[in-house]
Amino acid sequence: MRNKEKVKTTNTILFLLLSLTLLSCQEKTELVGMWQVQKVQMGENEMTPIARWMQFNEDGTQTNGNAWLQHSYGTWNLSEGQLRVLDENGIKDNTDSFSVKIDLEQMTWKREEEGQVVVVTLKRIERMPQSGGNKLKGLWKLTKATDDGNDITAIINKNQKSMLHLR
Repeated sequence: MRNKEKVKTTNTILFLLLSLTLLSCQEKTELVGMWQVQKVQMGENEMTPIARWMQFNEDGTQTNGNAWLQHSYGTWNLSEGQLRVLDENGIKDNTDSFSVKIDLEQMTWKREEEGQVVVVTLKRIERMPQSGGNKLKGLWKLTKATDDGNDITAIINKNQKSMLHLR
């Protein structure tokens, strides 16, 4: 009778460990992918960054940036609803982890900073978002130049080959 109890207890413990492992894996899988920050609230203030994105990879690495520019990279860890993002080349975050709620295509982060509640709302995306600055990038051909309302294109662009490359 005693051996049956040990086997039952062992099986129960193994089942619980397996269940926790599966739940942990599911939680992490839901986070994997690219997300765009929709809104950041700190207390009563709302600050929404332009084209801010984060990419969470299955291997625990992450990159983030604005529009087509990546500015940070590092690692992430999600455990029991608590997210810790560590940038290897950015500002060190000494604040507590975010509590995270993922609802299909939307994610919400919450934590306290400087005595105020911070709420970050993100949405799942497929590719990096663009900003107005992205429209400037590329090769531009000079078609017209004026000085005090006078057309000086022929003077400064005699061969009609003047270009400007922005990146």
